[in-house]
Amino acid sequence: MIDSFEAPCERGYYQGSEGYEHWITGLSKDDLWNDSSLENEVERRLQVNDAQLLNLGDARRCAGVYLKECASLLQQEEARMLNGIAHSYTKISERVLVFREKLNKSNGKVLCYNGSIQMKLNLNLRNEQILLLKDIKVKEQQLVEEAKYILDCMTENQR
Repeated sequence: MIDSFEAPCERGYYQGSEGYEHWITGLSKDDLWNDSSLENEVERRLQVNDAQLLNLGDARRCAGVYLKECASLLQQEEARMLNGIAHSYTKISERVLVFREKLNKSNGKVLCYNGSIQMKLNLNLRNEQILLLKDIKVKEQQLVEEAKYILDCMTENQR
């Protein structure tokens, strides 16, 4: 969790904090999403955005489940903190997936891919997603700091 959030760019791929920053930057560039951009490029961007939202929601859901299960392995205070982190990841997952569903039901340019998935993304929704991602990035930074504290406590307890 810590390593992933703090990881640098690797072979052109970003993750963690830098991944959020690049995702936000891409959503902020109007010229990538407006009518002057080639329709197939906009469609590809929508597909990537949808996949990223789905992957983020699923990854945070899995993290919440996994960390909750691991909490029983820790001592009382560390277990309480880890349960809090697990709960936060579950909430992040819910927020992301609710937003993704909103994209599928909102007003905007309809693009269909894979035969059945319809995505819509207009300026208001892009701005909403940018705020969502910024908020999640800040929250995950806090969770990383909490995880570091738990690891420090465990190291101290082993001495």
